[in-house]
Amino acid sequence: GYYPLMVKYPGQTVHGQLVWVTSESFNSIIQNLDYFEGFDPERPQESNFRREKVQTLARSGQSVTAWAYMGSERHVQGCLIVESGDWADYVAAKDG
Repeated sequence: GYYPLMVKYPGQTVHGQLVWVTSESFNSIIQNLDYFEGFDPERPQESNFRREKVQTLARSGQSVTAWAYMGSERHVQGCLIVESGDWADYVAAKDG
């Protein structure tokens, strides 16, 4: 099936969720997410995704630096672009 793949395009916005974790659980959580996303921090060039720090905007309006899994642009050649940047809304409208 389809799944979202975030890539950087100038002037585009992506909607998502910010998840806050404690510093005590960060390493365990990030290792599990790396595994889930197929990201190997020791061989990032060979991974389908790469983990990057990005600037986000929380609902409160606060600017927050967060980790995001970015897809390789080679995987999106010729694929659908969700113009709204909101995968959940896209899927709901498509299935609705």
